[in-house]
This record gives sequence, C-alpha cells and structure tokens, in this order.
Amino acid sequence: MLGFGVVLYATLVLLVVMFLRRAWGRSFDDVLARSEAEHHQVHGVHSRHPLGGTWKQFRQWMEEEEER
Repeated sequence: MLGFGVVLYATLVLLVVMFLRRAWGRSFDDVLARSEAEHHQVHGVHSRHPLGGTWKQFRQWMEEEEER
C-alpha cells in the first residue's frame, strides 16, 4: 500500500510540474485558449481518421491539422 501511495504522489507531482512548465509566463486565459485550440485539433484529426493509426501517423496528422 505504501508503494501505491508513493507512485500516486509522484504522478501528482509530475502533472503539476508539467502544468507549470507549460503555463510559465502565460495568463490563465492564454493557457485556456491554447488548450481549447489543441482540443479542437485532436477532434479534427479524430474525425478525419476515426480508425486511428500508429503514433507516427498521429503526429503527422496533428501537424497537418495545425497547418489548417
């Protein structure tokens, strides 16, 4: 049980660090706007490729969607 708690807290710390790195120097509205744009980007890729593909294909599709 102790090991599970350590993993859980380590995951929480990792998520907080990832958020802070992404949000550093930006306003909360900027963070939300970027998140919304990425959300729509993922939905666009999913609607064009509903069966999915490899990770390499997904990254290529995300780049193509970003250019639109």
